Amino acid sequence: MKHSLPAIFFFCCIFAACTATKERAKKNMEIAKYSIQLPDSLSKKQTAGVDFFASGNSPANWTLEMDFDKYFIFSSADGTKLSTQAVKSSAETQAATTYKTTNPMGAITIIIYNEPCGKENTGKKTEFFINDKHYSGCGKSLYDYRLNDNWILESVNNKILNASDFTKGLPHISFSLAQKKLTGTDGCNNFSTGIEVEGNRIKFAALAATKMSCKNNSIQKIFIEKISNQTASYFFREGKLYLYLIDDSLLIFTKPL
Repeated sequence: MKHSLPAIFFFCCIFAACTATKERAKKNMEIAKYSIQLPDSLSKKQTAGVDFFASGNSPANWTLEMDFDKYFIFSSADGTKLSTQAVKSSAETQAATTYKTTNPMGAITIIIYNEPCGKENTGKKTEFFINDKHYSGCGKSLYDYRLNDNWILESVNNKILNASDFTKGLPHISFSLAQKKLTGTDGCNNFSTGIEVEGNRIKFAALAATKMSCKNNSIQKIFIEKISNQTASYFFREGKLYLYLIDDSLLIFTKPL
């Protein structure tokens, strides 16, 4: 009996330490979510369909809204205001993405650089050219911050998945908007890839995955063929994440219990 109290005390300490670690992890996750949450003004623009928003004060205060499916709208305090139909990028390099189009006011060039800007270095250097006018500032891809979470694959094309069909249980993924990264498992192999979220679209880089032999490779095939180096659309409904792939396949994810 004299040894039971120290043992109980030891296990209580271990339990308390584990609980404290879990609480810290939970708190850190909440902090991370808050840090990537957009201001209300930008959240409203994202909800309205704006994929990229930029602003600056050189040579005058200006704003640029880009809906990559519909329109580009530019407005400046110097009186320059215009709207043009959205166009595909004319050039994409590691350094920048360029858009060129025309408007009754003249030729338009928009350059979004892959270099940080702004007080927290979270935006991208952005330049807007119209005729002989040149505007410079900082822009940011918009997104729904709820994406930044852990998700379990519930169904594919409305067919419910069974955990018993997979070596390691149901496939699951985790988005990190801050790190621009997606990690997860297809139910057997682990994988990771870079991501770029613009509005309601996700651009995936090449998928890197382990190469274990699996009893069910159907989900692995979907990730390799339809997500790796592809673009998908996403939205939320009743707390679930809906992911539309290039061939209109639908993946529905739910949060872990």
